Amino acid sequence: MPKVVRDEWLAARVHAFIEQRGSVSAAAAALGVSRTLLWRFDRTGRAIDRTRGLLAAALERNEKETASAESATSAAPVPSSVSVDELIAMRAFFQNMLNVIDAYVANPSSSAAMAGFARSIASGKSMQPGNMPMMGGQNGQS
Repeated sequence: MPKVVRDEWLAARVHAFIEQRGSVSAAAAALGVSRTLLWRFDRTGRAIDRTRGLLAAALERNEKETASAESATSAAPVPSSVSVDELIAMRAFFQNMLNVIDAYVANPSSSAAMAGFARSIASGKSMQPGNMPMMGGQNGQS
């Protein structure tokens, strides 16, 4: 029978990875191992050499993929496919949302009025830049 030993360092890495992913299922899918294998190892920290090697290799592979994806993302140019009109509409929408939040914070008892205003925003009626009040931001722009 193979010798099963506890690997504290690997157990800590596996546990941190599971917490980062949010669940054993998500972590197992990302590493390409079974949920049961990962759950048992996380619970006990014990596995045969072959399984410990498999987990260590999967974690390393995932770390390399993550690092290369992060470097590729940070080096990628920002796409310029968004038109000025779309940016204006997005700014108007987010300003409306900030207005709703500010009004609710100022008077939380007027939730019925806020619900009506929120419905008008959701329908897109007040997203038009010309027919909505724009309040100045922190930098004084309107």
